Amino acid sequence: MANAIDALDEKAAALEGGGARASARRSGSDDHNLVQLNGELATVFNVIEGPDSAPTTQVVANSGDLDRAIQAQLSRWQELKSRDVAALNVQLRQANLPAVALD
Repeated sequence: MANAIDALDEKAAALEGGGARASARRSGSDDHNLVQLNGELATVFNVIEGPDSAPTTQVVANSGDLDRAIQAQLSRWQELKSRDVAALNVQLRQANLPAVALD
C-alpha cells in the first residue's frame, strides 16, 4: 500500500508542479503544471485589467492557449481523483483505514 500512496503522491505533485520527477519532466516538456498555470493566468489578468484599452491580439491568442492548458490539467486532475484516488481508497478500506477525502 505504501507504493500506491507514493505513486499517488508523485502524480499529484507533478500536477501541482513539485517533486523531483516533475521538475525533470518540465525541463523537456511543454506541459504546464498548476503552479505555472496560476502564474500565467495572473499575468494575463494583470495585462487585461491594467490598461484602459482592449487586449492585444497576442493576449487574446495566449488566453486561448492558456485555457486549453488549464482544461488539460483539470482533466488530468479529474482522472487522478476518479481513478487513482478511488483505487487507493479501495485498498485503504480493505485495510480498515480511513479513505482519502477530497471535499
